[in-house]
Amino acid sequence: MKKLLLGVTVVTAVAVVSSLFALDAETTEQAIRAIT
Repeated sequence: MKKLLLGVTVVTAVAVVSSLFALDAETTEQAIRAIT
């Protein structure tokens, strides 16, 4: 359960950061892969 919550938190954080920096989809995908 904690892992699921952590995963949701990470995905949300990545989405927020991506929006703030206006990253394109490819860069966002690479960032997600780097984090996970």
